[in-house]
Amino acid sequence: MVEEGQCLKRRTPDIETMERELNAWQNARNEQRARINWRFTMKRTSGKFKNH
Repeated sequence: MVEEGQCLKRRTPDIETMERELNAWQNARNEQRARINWRFTMKRTSGKFKNH
């Protein structure tokens, strides 16, 4: 998850703090129009799952 680099280096004191920090982080990512760099293609995916 992308959040791992943001949150897991320290303990969060309570759920309210976590929600507030995640909302701020999400808003910043949205403002940056951050994109996901998928590491697979449809061709590779179809090959992996053709037997399922």
